[in-house]
Amino acid sequence: MDKRIPYVIFTTALTGNALALPPTANNDNASTKEGEAVDIFVLDNDMAAEEGDTLRIVEAGGAEHGSLTINPDGSITYEPVADYTGPDTFAYKIESVPEYGGPLLMLAEGDIVGEGDIPTEGEYAIGTVTVTVEAADGPIDRETKSLESGVKGSTNKRVAASLDTACGELGLSDASNELVDRCDALSEIAASNPERLDDIMTQIAPEEFLALKRVTTDSARTQMDIINQHMQQRRSGSGPVAVSFNGYDLPVTGGTAGDTGSPEFGLFASANYSDVERDATTLEAGYDYSATGLTVGIDRRFTSAILAGLAVGWNNHELDYADNAGSTDSDLYSVILFSTADWKGVNFNLQLGTERGSFDTRRHISYQEPGGDFEANILGDTDATQYFTSVQVNYPVHMNALELTPYLRADYVSVEIDAFEESGGQGYELAIDKQKLNQYTFKAGLDASYAISQDWGVLVPYAGVSVVNETTGNYGSVSFVFINDPSKQSFELGSEGEESLFYQLRLGTSAVLTKGWSVFGDYSQILGYEDTTAYQVNVGLRYEL
Repeated sequence: MDKRIPYVIFTTALTGNALALPPTANNDNASTKEGEAVDIFVLDNDMAAEEGDTLRIVEAGGAEHGSLTINPDGSITYEPVADYTGPDTFAYKIESVPEYGGPLLMLAEGDIVGEGDIPTEGEYAIGTVTVTVEAADGPIDRETKSLESGVKGSTNKRVAASLDTACGELGLSDASNELVDRCDALSEIAASNPERLDDIMTQIAPEEFLALKRVTTDSARTQMDIINQHMQQRRSGSGPVAVSFNGYDLPVTGGTAGDTGSPEFGLFASANYSDVERDATTLEAGYDYSATGLTVGIDRRFTSAILAGLAVGWNNHELDYADNAGSTDSDLYSVILFSTADWKGVNFNLQLGTERGSFDTRRHISYQEPGGDFEANILGDTDATQYFTSVQVNYPVHMNALELTPYLRADYVSVEIDAFEESGGQGYELAIDKQKLNQYTFKAGLDASYAISQDWGVLVPYAGVSVVNETTGNYGSVSFVFINDPSKQSFELGSEGEESLFYQLRLGTSAVLTKGWSVFGDYSQILGYEDTTAYQVNVGLRYEL
């Protein structure tokens, strides 16, 4: 026997006087790719010596460019050596085993004792297998059309350029993922209907996320507005004032509301509702959102001129993007320390606070691909943290029942929104980088109120107007990358930034009741904020102990 051929020998014994006849082995052909194993079922075209006999592979060998493995299912696995292409051959030996009964006794390896003759070389058959090893498949040549050249606007061009890079990299690889499918479809659309690309890129573009910083800073300013109103309600006056409410010292002389004491503790609660609508611009998606919030707190008057307290707040935002482009929901929770002090008729309000919460985002993309309708709801979630402070200076001027209060205010907000990744985009999922913002807001305003004494207490209608300026040091852009892009090439989208000058109007009324209770309600409207309309309604009550 040729010792160069590795082999495995199976032996069997026949009972009775029957002789094992040789089977018939027919040659086989097979093919595989470079570096890939193949299972060859060589027995499928071989014949047993007698009907009912079982074919069995005894040994196989002789392959010069690969390894062989005999499998229990009657196949032979051929695995070519690395980097080999071309033909290779090997031989295999089979036997035909009759179905005779009788005991078999294994004495030692290769030895079987039983009645009949031990099979000889002539009772086997040898077949030859020729295997062709073909070169491995090269990179898939996916022809892609330029997307960037078919769209307009800086946002669409940046998204399209990023997709061009991703699709180009995927076209040079054998990768198979959902972004490959999107690239193939977009390439066909670019070739057959290029006028559709602008609308598709507008849907894919993630400018919706640019609204997150606005929503977060709006929440902080809402809380600071509420606390400033409360501190004005509790500030100590410099004259013989019986009641102080909602920022106005009231010279009450009649009715049942007169109470010349200064309660040490106060409890308050305020609920607010906001509605904001922002038009789409060349950089940002249009949206509208409603916000509901609740603030509760407690304060203590330490002296006639100094008061301090603690408040906690919650704001929920439900934001819907224009053209059914998706939505964002957020819950933000705040804790605020505040203090107010009087000095020679001037009031100073100070706040320090933090707010934390989460955003749940959904982007919706829907368009017609060559293979049918495409629709994806891409989901994401992230957390936000912000710190803020506010300083306000008031100088109330009393003219009998009329009070005028000019004031100056400065706010600072520092926001950080965590990086996160989307899911469920069928190829369009994005990784969104961390967002940071440091914003300064300056406000100058004038409030006016008029106290009307009633039998049940004091009614105080009021109005206010303010001029507001926003300034940021790093409004900047947000960085994105398609998760399935092998190059991980990021692109950035910028926003319209802050508004340099806008106005705020406020109308409302308050009522000071007996036994330490007071209530208020007001409406405020923002004017002159480009591409944005917004209003807010506040109601609240307080109880002095």
